[in-house]
Amino acid sequence: ESYRVKEGNDSVTKTFLGKEQINWIQNELLNATATWKIMGSQKMVGGWYSKGLPKKLKFAGDGTFFDPSSFDGYYEERDSLLRFIGNNRIDNFFVVSGDMHMSFTMNLSPAPKDRKQYKRRTGKGSVGVEFMPTSISRGNLDESGIPKLAAPTVVRISKSVNPHHHYMDMVRHGYGIMDITPQRIVAEFWYSPVLEMSDNEEFGGGYIVKEGTNKWRWGHTTRPTK
Repeated sequence: ESYRVKEGNDSVTKTFLGKEQINWIQNELLNATATWKIMGSQKMVGGWYSKGLPKKLKFAGDGTFFDPSSFDGYYEERDSLLRFIGNNRIDNFFVVSGDMHMSFTMNLSPAPKDRKQYKRRTGKGSVGVEFMPTSISRGNLDESGIPKLAAPTVVRISKSVNPHHHYMDMVRHGYGIMDITPQRIVAEFWYSPVLEMSDNEEFGGGYIVKEGTNKWRWGHTTRPTK
């Protein structure tokens, strides 16, 4: 649950979850005996940065983040939690989030843009992963006035300044599923038409995180056999 103090407050009092919830999360993570520590979030947890992109493109956000109302607007609290997870060597932290109406998988790092602390190619420096399925029908990029054909370019530009982002789809709608075993979690994206009646659905791809690795890798890219 969000206990956000409105944006614009100083960094000392600015909070997304509040001290009580942060303490509870840290205590639960320290004492968890389950293999996977899965946290549900109303908002994207990992960073979605816009700093470094051409200002003339006029992306949403404050010029630093695409969505300052998410954990990015309270990044000190978020990064502190991720550092806590890393410093205490808490493995298998997995976030399922929503609200953006888009599809994402990303590695979670307190400093993903710092090449000394996070390695794009290997994922070294990641302390967990995030899985965000898209909306079933609520609008995303395709309803915002940006041509659908521009979506691949927007994704490419966004990923250029977000090295921890693995998968991103800004236009399709559908749902996500997770297959969880003690050894790994497989997350899949599935898409369906939203403006017409249809029994069809499209497999968007699968990602896998293995126990103890704390980072995504490709699982399967073709529709799995039922």
